[in-house]
Amino acid sequence: MSGRFSQSKKKQDFKKLLLVCCCLWISQYVFVHADVNTNDDKYRVMVVGAWEEDPHVAPYGVSYFYNGGAYEGKMFNNILKTRLLMTAKGKWWINKGKLYNTIDLIEPSVISIPKYPYIDVIVDISSSVMTLIDEQGNKYFKYKLTATTSGH
Repeated sequence: MSGRFSQSKKKQDFKKLLLVCCCLWISQYVFVHADVNTNDDKYRVMVVGAWEEDPHVAPYGVSYFYNGGAYEGKMFNNILKTRLLMTAKGKWWINKGKLYNTIDLIEPSVISIPKYPYIDVIVDISSSVMTLIDEQGNKYFKYKLTATTSGH
């Protein structure tokens, strides 16, 4: 009799342990995903504005992320912006810590429009620097332009 009672007790204990583990796993899953969504909301606010790529490299690129998801990228021959080489227009959005860009229009149409979004992992965003990792795994930076820095 005590053997059956012992096995029954072990099964109940195992079920309790299994239930506790499932609850912990679910709460961890919810916590992690809630944190990602919170970061996405923060990133959506912080990414709005004009961001330059490396100002020491030519051609010189500026990305404009507008409220509502409109995107515009401009490529100039140099940081002085003496000649506009290309403009790209499209949409942007953030999902699970990744910045997505799609291009709908390129002027002049010197290259074909990509059929897929560009996807960059957001490592960090501050009020002045955005750290990203591109699809090839390369880390790079964008620098926020302000009224005082946009006149390069």
